[in-house]
Amino acid sequence: MSNKPPPNQGSNPTLRAARAQRRRFLRKALTLGIGAAAAPAFVREAFSSSGEVNVICWMGYLPEEFLADFENSTGIKANVVPLGSNEELLAKVKANTGGGFDIITPTLNRK
Repeated sequence: MSNKPPPNQGSNPTLRAARAQRRRFLRKALTLGIGAAAAPAFVREAFSSSGEVNVICWMGYLPEEFLADFENSTGIKANVVPLGSNEELLAKVKANTGGGFDIITPTLNRK
């Protein structure tokens, strides 16, 4: 008779490593599954679009032809607020407490 333990219950390093790897895999799979199940709660508003996008950009950056093509291609109306300076942008954003606009195009030349 041998003193070897049965293959499933031994102190074999390979078996211990395999079990640890399987536990890590199951833990990650569970985490991903929970994340996938919760994802709709986080992106619900992304699918309830009003059909409009509110944009603040520099004057002349979005020509009328571009806006017309955009609306014809996507069915989304772009409401554009033209800017002349970063100060105007900051004033508009502050007046709306940071909300109300979907796309903002400031300059990098802020002092």
